[in-house]
Amino acid sequence: MKPEHRLTVKVTEQSTAAALDGVEVRLGPFHGRTDATGRAELHVCKGAYQLQLWRNAHLAQPQPIDIDGDASVELTMMHVPEEHPDARWVR
Repeated sequence: MKPEHRLTVKVTEQSTAAALDGVEVRLGPFHGRTDATGRAELHVCKGAYQLQLWRNAHLAQPQPIDIDGDASVELTMMHVPEEHPDARWVR
């Protein structure tokens, strides 16, 4: 099936409302990455999905979304301070 709809996703940081770039956006087999304005565009097929976001030091809960045409969503991610990158190796 050919992707016939466009999903525009805008991602901001929860406490500052700053646009987040480099966020991996996944919607089933479809994926993209946000640009400097915090936006990503995915070409997707009609259906029900779990929209997932991933970025280092940030968390976001998966969001259920039904695609039945072009759509746009705005989501936030919560900043979580990273531990020392070698913490599990340093004793």
